[in-house]
Amino acid sequence: MNLCVFEDSLVRDSFPITYMRPVFEMRCGMLTLREKIEHRFSGNQIIYHVREYLQEVLVEQFPDALINQLPEEDTFFVNGRLLFNEFYELSEHTNHPVCYRRGNSIAAAFLPGEYIAEIGTHGDETHSLGLSAFDFEEAHEVDWRLLRYPWEFIKVNASEIEADIQRRNLSRTVDPDKFDHSHILNPDQVYIGENVVIKPSGVLDATSGPIIIDDNVDIGHNSTIIGPCYIGKGSQISAVANLKGKVSVGPVCKIGGEVGDTIIQGYSNKKHEGFLGGAYLGEWINLGASTNNSDLKNNYSPVSVPVNGELIDTGMQFYGCILGDHTKTAIGTKINTGSSYGIGCNIFGAGFPPKFIPSFSWGGSEKLVEYHLDQMMDTTKTVMGRRDISVTPAYESLLEHVFTLTARERENYLQTQSM
Repeated sequence: MNLCVFEDSLVRDSFPITYMRPVFEMRCGMLTLREKIEHRFSGNQIIYHVREYLQEVLVEQFPDALINQLPEEDTFFVNGRLLFNEFYELSEHTNHPVCYRRGNSIAAAFLPGEYIAEIGTHGDETHSLGLSAFDFEEAHEVDWRLLRYPWEFIKVNASEIEADIQRRNLSRTVDPDKFDHSHILNPDQVYIGENVVIKPSGVLDATSGPIIIDDNVDIGHNSTIIGPCYIGKGSQISAVANLKGKVSVGPVCKIGGEVGDTIIQGYSNKKHEGFLGGAYLGEWINLGASTNNSDLKNNYSPVSVPVNGELIDTGMQFYGCILGDHTKTAIGTKINTGSSYGIGCNIFGAGFPPKFIPSFSWGGSEKLVEYHLDQMMDTTKTVMGRRDISVTPAYESLLEHVFTLTARERENYLQTQSM
């Protein structure tokens, strides 16, 4: 059986995180949405259907997969925004088209091979398949969870950390003798990978939820990690860090200070003192020392976030910020409640920067200007090179496309700023 994981038009509601990746590559818990889907369909031929400008980078990441191709055999289609649950029931033995809808969105579908050519594709920036226009013989309304906005990932992150333990079939690996200089509370809920170092007086407190420490993680002296929490491969936790729970840190990150209710995609640094809470961060982000974000309004009302030109009510009392890939903040930066910063921003200066900062912007509260692509690209090559990762022509082309894609938004914002 073929499995096609596709993007629909609502991927834009997860900008800026989904500017640089398919929506199914967003992390939630220990795993990405793609990894959760593929766990259910292990052993199947995988096809990814994504926005056209992401195709070259995806080919590099998944050389054995089919990208933006449609087979002529029976195929399951799964929306990349679907938070896949092992108990979702699909009609695996049928000879006619079946779909599973959540409101106006198709969560999943099955098509026999002879119908595949009828669905068509769209070559726009959302690159959605033509499934919504297909006349399915059988349709089911389901209550499956389709994640739409980045804060929805944060809402379910804690429960997904626990669910991913079952998906990965993890077993407890705490060696009391090896970590006798640390304090591990509720060790039955602590999972430690290979080559993990926990410096003296480190505290792992799993009384409120599990803690997963992946391979090659270094945890500094006197640091505290409260579950549920996942620390990705190759990451470093600074001395005296305080991870307050409901935190997922992707691979090769450096984390310090105080962090809670946060997802960090990977390859990002928040190494120094400062608070980060209710946040979703992309990759290759660096937060300068004493960068702090607010996650609670002074009147305790629900937080609204700018999304595609309009304010959306998150329904959350505690919510901090969304930061896109390659964004950097200077020391002492103050990020307001419900802020959204785009791709490749360089933020500095006194006071609170604007709550919305378009991609490739340079400046802060006093003024923003365009961050020229060639300058940003030079910095990107330096930063990624420090992790022995090269900027391939495909990745460089991706950044160039996102720069062009966000140009109108940037121009409109800068014009409004000068009025």
